[in-house]
Amino acid sequence: MELNRVLRQLICFLLITTLCTVTASCPRGMEPIEGATPGSCYAIRPVIYGKCDFYEAENWCFQLNGQFCAFLPTPQTLEELDSITDWAIAQGLPRYEQPRRGRRNDVAGYWLGYFRNEKAPLEQPGNVYTIEVRNKRRDKHLFYEWVRPNCPMPDIWRVTQPGEKKDQRDERCVARKKLGDASIVGVDDYACRFCTDHYVICESPQWVRN
Repeated sequence: MELNRVLRQLICFLLITTLCTVTASCPRGMEPIEGATPGSCYAIRPVIYGKCDFYEAENWCFQLNGQFCAFLPTPQTLEELDSITDWAIAQGLPRYEQPRRGRRNDVAGYWLGYFRNEKAPLEQPGNVYTIEVRNKRRDKHLFYEWVRPNCPMPDIWRVTQPGEKKDQRDERCVARKKLGDASIVGVDDYACRFCTDHYVICESPQWVRN
């Protein structure tokens, strides 16, 4: 996965001056969101495609329209995050509903383009949750943009995040959950795959299209 990440970053930056510089306006099928990151354009993967893990989401955005111009969104403030969420709901992403008795609580929202650059698995032998593991999982400063690893993630976390889990789930990825639930302010860390899947929103930042 790390090799794929490096290759995609290289391809993207090599193609910025060719495939990705058509105009400064939005690429086909994308639109700006009022209150979101200035200059960015957005699109939602059709809900009919369902939810997916982080890597599938990132790959789908990367190949959107065959232009290599889109990535998972990277809002810089809680206000930008809320604007994207409100727009996504208006575009058809499912609102969170309180689970009925006997049914599973579906918290799915959408992936963001942030990633913890260091792994923090439970230590072996015995799957031990150590102080070192805890400190890495809770360290907000280890999260960066997936596409631009030198760009740190802003503090748009929920109060209990990151690093809430003490089990085998090494939650290196980030998502906004429970869309439409007013009690949710900020984002959560999630395992990138084999756990909770989320929907896909893609962002084409202005820095790509200039």
